[in-house]
Amino acid sequence: VLASAGGIDETLSFHATKFQEKGLQPNNFSDRAIIKMLVKNNRLSRALKFKHWVESPQDFVTQYDEDPNFSLKPRKLDVLSYASMIEHCAHKEELGSALLLLKECVNIHGYAPGENALRKIRSLCRKHNLDDEIQELEALVGKDPYEWIAEGETLYKREYSKKGNRNFREMRNIRTRI
Repeated sequence: VLASAGGIDETLSFHATKFQEKGLQPNNFSDRAIIKMLVKNNRLSRALKFKHWVESPQDFVTQYDEDPNFSLKPRKLDVLSYASMIEHCAHKEELGSALLLLKECVNIHGYAPGENALRKIRSLCRKHNLDDEIQELEALVGKDPYEWIAEGETLYKREYSKKGNRNFREMRNIRTRI
């Protein structure tokens, strides 16, 4: 609830203290909620810092250090957390950061996030004619499953536009004129 309605600092401190009070380890869902909150508020640098903290908590001094019986175990972010960061970078047209996060996600999990997160990266590569990045992206995640739509869309738009349709209507009406 705090991740969607509360402040950023309040939510981060809640995440850092409440798990220790209950003696629980944070899970992927709570980490994903924090990452999505930070990305939604355009705080990608803080999201990356939080990701580093999740992956290696021993590098950071936190409230967890006060209790000698409680220690955080390093864990990995899930694919959906990576997808939200990749999508954010792609929408901000930060292609390099998006590709680095994508490579990291594939190295850690063995597969890429869904096509929804990759669609904007593919369109940026096509828009700027970056053939090397397209080849690299296809090597990582495979061919674009929506490529056939982009090829057929140009024909579809011309056929059903007003200018392209002027002779097409007459062809349809030939059947009624006979």
